[in-house]
Amino acid sequence: MFSSCLFCFQVNKSLFLPDDILVKILCGLSAEDLLRCQLVCKKWNCLISTPQFNDMYLNGGAAVRRVIVRQYGKEEWGINILFIDDWYKKSRGIFKRKKKLRRTCTCEVLNCSLSDIFSYHGLLLVIYYGSQMRHVIFNPITGVQLSFQIPHTTVIALYYHPVHKEYYGIGGRYLGTTDQEFILLRIRSVLSNEVDFERGWRKLNYMLFPTPTCPAPIVKTDAIYWMAEQMHPSGNDGCCGVYVIVFDIKKEEFHVISHPGERYCCQVLEQENVRMDLIEKEKVLSFCVMTFDAEEIVKLELWDLEDEYRWSSSSETIILDTKLYHLNGSFNLAVRVVGMLNGELIISWLRRGVLAYHLQRRTLRVLDGLRGAHALIHNKTTFTFKGIPKIMNTPHI
Repeated sequence: MFSSCLFCFQVNKSLFLPDDILVKILCGLSAEDLLRCQLVCKKWNCLISTPQFNDMYLNGGAAVRRVIVRQYGKEEWGINILFIDDWYKKSRGIFKRKKKLRRTCTCEVLNCSLSDIFSYHGLLLVIYYGSQMRHVIFNPITGVQLSFQIPHTTVIALYYHPVHKEYYGIGGRYLGTTDQEFILLRIRSVLSNEVDFERGWRKLNYMLFPTPTCPAPIVKTDAIYWMAEQMHPSGNDGCCGVYVIVFDIKKEEFHVISHPGERYCCQVLEQENVRMDLIEKEKVLSFCVMTFDAEEIVKLELWDLEDEYRWSSSSETIILDTKLYHLNGSFNLAVRVVGMLNGELIISWLRRGVLAYHLQRRTLRVLDGLRGAHALIHNKTTFTFKGIPKIMNTPHI
């Protein structure tokens, strides 16, 4: 397929080939061939680097649909990006799934150490903890990477501002043991060293920011949502120290909402067999409570967020007897729901693999070749570095 594209390039030198035709051809390529096509000429590189092309490639391209990012354990150091094929209708209304997982490795600088890695609004944000903490932003479609350092600050979210029409980050830092501050950062200004980190900080009231080791937040159009846990829950509020932090993007304000799984919180402290997470399910924010026991019975309960403050009154319950699926590895409690792809809940289970449960068909399958230590879903919304200063080149870490 790559050789066919090179032939199109030679023809295009003498004959005019419209951009829309080129885009359709490029959208049908695999991720590996697409990266090679960026080196063919400047025009092709510009086409592939636009957010419009990235969106078409992930949503309508023949090669891939969604992206899962996998971080290996120490035995297989590094990270891979896996492109999973979508369901397709074969005949007589029967849907089949292509079994092949398309895969491409990320840049070497991200594979050199087992760092924290998150997916934010189409980008990968890697936090490298060396002699000095460094943030690396990586575009998995174009392969472009940029890095920067912020003194005593951790970026905990990236988002596209609907009013200012550019990308922002939220940085957080501790003052003492519990007090925290946050600052809003224009990514363009951070990369060009135009930010005064002594100004613009705002103090948080009673809430605590999630640490970098917490799951990545859910970025919606108008708000960002985190799961958070108090370090010292108050006895007057019961035993629950878990809550949901919401950042209103337009108002640039934080507030806290309760969660619908409070009746499980005492079990968390006493038995440690309950996990609570936020996931995005069919463009709807959902609160997921997972309970499991030594008999390998996993129970999931899901509540949808109906408005800014209110969860649905009823939940969707799913019960999985994982013994029926003969999973590899011994039973352990390091399991969590990481999101939803193509109608399937994606479940990451340490040393046992990545599972996909189809909500309508009520079937569970194991994704081939995914026995890494961590897995997360990479959001399909894309980002381009076009126009951003390149003075902050990624050094060799």
